[in-house]
Amino acid sequence: MCEYNGYEIYKVYKDAGISAKTGNKRLVFEELLQDIKDTKCNIIVVLKIDRFTRSVYDWENIIKFLEENNAYLDCANDDINTINANEQLKDKNNKIKTLTENNEALNLRVKTLNNTIKEKGNEISFLKFKIHDLKNTLEYWKDKFEKLISFLHDKLHSWYDKDDKYIDV
Repeated sequence: MCEYNGYEIYKVYKDAGISAKTGNKRLVFEELLQDIKDTKCNIIVVLKIDRFTRSVYDWENIIKFLEENNAYLDCANDDINTINANEQLKDKNNKIKTLTENNEALNLRVKTLNNTIKEKGNEISFLKFKIHDLKNTLEYWKDKFEKLISFLHDKLHSWYDKDDKYIDV
C-alpha cells in the first residue's frame, strides 16, 4: 500500500502481543506518537483500524493528535485498499456533535414545555377557583331572585285581591 500510494516508509512499528483493547502500556505506540511530534513521519498506515485502537475515546484523542501534528491515518485490509480514517472519524464526530446539539436543544425545549405546562396548570387552578367563586355568586343571586319573585308574587296576589287596579301589573 505504501508503495502504491508513494509513501516513504520511515519505520515499521509493531506492538506485538500488546492489545489495543486492554489499554496496557504500548511503548512502541508511544514511540510512534513521539516520532509524529518530532515530524519524523506524518502518515500512519495500519493493516486494520481495530488493531490500532479500540475505544472511541482513544480514537478522538488520536484524531485530535494527528490534526494538531498535520499527520494522517490510512488503513489497508483485505476488503478495503485505502481508508481515510480521519475523514470517517471527522464525519462521525460531526454527527455526534450534531446529535449532541439536537439533544441539548430538545432538552431545552422539554424544559420550556414543562415550565409552560406548570404555568398552564397554575392558570387552570386559578380559573377553577374563579369558576367555583362565580357559581357561588350565581347561586347567591339566584336565591335572592327567587325570594324577590316569591315576595312580588305574594304582594301582587294580596293587592289583586284587594284592588282591581293591580291586575295589569
